Amino acid sequence: VTIKIKQRKEPITGLYVNHDNNWVAVLENTYDYVLDGYTFINREWIDHFHIETDRIADYIFSNSKWKLINSTLLFPPALFDKDKEKLVEIWQHKAHKFRLGEVKNINEQYITMRILNKQAQWIEYKKFPLQKIRFFRVNTRYSCSYQKYITTDSTKIPRLEIWEIKVNNHNEIYKGVVIQENEEWIILHQSQRDFNFDGYLFINKNFIKQKNIVSTDRISAKILSLNYSPMWKYEGKGIDCTNTMHIFSTFMEKKENIAIGLESDDYILVGKIAKLNRKSIVLNKIDEQTNFIQSQRIPFSKIRLIEYKNNYLTSLSKYENLFASID
Repeated sequence: VTIKIKQRKEPITGLYVNHDNNWVAVLENTYDYVLDGYTFINREWIDHFHIETDRIADYIFSNSKWKLINSTLLFPPALFDKDKEKLVEIWQHKAHKFRLGEVKNINEQYITMRILNKQAQWIEYKKFPLQKIRFFRVNTRYSCSYQKYITTDSTKIPRLEIWEIKVNNHNEIYKGVVIQENEEWIILHQSQRDFNFDGYLFINKNFIKQKNIVSTDRISAKILSLNYSPMWKYEGKGIDCTNTMHIFSTFMEKKENIAIGLESDDYILVGKIAKLNRKSIVLNKIDEQTNFIQSQRIPFSKIRLIEYKNNYLTSLSKYENLFASID
């Protein structure tokens, strides 16, 4: 479902879970094929909603770890059990701001919360009138990261070097842990959103405009360090990152999907490498439903970055392999 909230530009998209007279519950799909926590939407704030089906999303989401809520009463849900000390995001009448905190009391008119700021400090207790709550979110990557941080001894958090890299002709700042570097490429274990890591990013050094280490004293760097758990090591296995030819020849041998960002485009090309020479590759491009579109020759000099083994590409591969086995 896609649910439009009154006076809010960005809709909420996700899997419908349940509803009662006052609330609609969804498992929110925040980006790509990631389900990120339960969102409970106040029905008084719903402008309209749209139901759609997507073959690939249906397959991927049906194999997710999340479970639907069977309770006929969504509010106050068991997720608000104050003894569990779970952090909750409360979104009020201000369209793009929310408060993070622990629920301390609930009645028919108000929720009372202990508020946590972005520096992971408890700052105040606050009452929220129910009629002004547009929606609230629980078990999100963001809230779980803060929960993990405030319940961890800060002296035991590893001090990783978190890098931020800006490339030419592109607004996005890439963040993550540098796991390898050669004369042509920097390889990041990438942090995309909400203090979590997702796949690997190969950035062409010719396109780097600026790079710097995020201070390890910053709360975001500490939480990133706390959440870091390498999925894959380059040393001695995986991709041979000695130079450009080795990188692309390994991608071609593995026959895995990669995503390529070109010189000045904001969109990416997804597909498998079909041919390779010393100056260029031929990419067999696929669409969002993993259908072959066309082949395109791409010079190395035009490639700004390569994404590999992130959630989106892994999801496509699972779907692709399923229907290849059926065929």
